[in-house]
Amino acid sequence: MDKNKVLKARVFEKFDTLTDFSLLIGMTPDRLSKIIHGRIYPTAEERSLICKKLGARENEIFPECRT
Repeated sequence: MDKNKVLKARVFEKFDTLTDFSLLIGMTPDRLSKIIHGRIYPTAEERSLICKKLGARENEIFPECRT
C-alpha cells in the first residue's frame, strides 16, 4: 500500500513514470518507490528537491513535516 499517495499522485500529474521523475531528481527509482511506500523517509535535502521539482510546499507532500 502506498503510504504517500499525495507524492505519487503529484509525480504522475507532471511525469509519465516514477522513473522519469526519480532520474530528474538524481534518485534511484527503487529509493523513490521506498519513499512512496513508506519503507524509508527522505532526507531534508530530498524532501526539498522533490517539492521544488513538483512545485509544491513541503507540508503538502509530506504532511508530517511542520516546516
